[in-house]
Amino acid sequence: MTRMTLQDRRRLRPARREARLVAFAIDALLLLALGPLFLAVGGLTVLVQTNWLEVDPTRGEWIAAYAVVLLWLVVPLLYFALAPLRGGTVGARRLSLTLSRTTGEPLTLAATFQRAALMYPSLGLLALGALPSLRDRSGRTLHDRFSHTLLLEPAAPFQPPGVLS
Repeated sequence: MTRMTLQDRRRLRPARREARLVAFAIDALLLLALGPLFLAVGGLTVLVQTNWLEVDPTRGEWIAAYAVVLLWLVVPLLYFALAPLRGGTVGARRLSLTLSRTTGEPLTLAATFQRAALMYPSLGLLALGALPSLRDRSGRTLHDRFSHTLLLEPAAPFQPPGVLS
C-alpha cells in the first residue's frame, strides 16, 4: 500500500460511529451466515466418524472437532486482517470507509493482523472495547488505539445514487 498524502487525508475524516456500526453489522451478518456451514461441517464430521451415542470419540475425532472450532475463530480473523489490504471489508467498502495508520504510514499486514486479533478481546467482552470511541474525537475503539489505526470516511457524507439533497 502507498503512503497516504496530506491531500488525501484532507478529503477524509474520521468515520462516524454510525458508519462504523453499520459497516460492522454488515460484516457480522456476512460472517454469521457462515456459522451454520461450520456447524454442519463439524456436526457431520462427528456423526460420520462416530457412533456418538454409544462410543466415546477417539483422539483423532476430537482433533477434527477442535479443528472445526479453530477454523470458526480463524476465518473472521483472516477476514478482518486481510480485507483492509484489498480495499476493506464488505461493510467498509459499501460505506466508503478506509483503514489508515494514524501516523500516515502505509497500512501493513502486521498492523491489520494486530487490529483484527485485538478485536476479539476488545469487542468480545461485552463490547467494552467500543466504549472509548464514545469519548474519542476521532471515534477510535480500543483495538484501533492499540494498533495505531484509524477508520476514515469521505469528508462529504455518502449519498446513494438518485437521492436529492
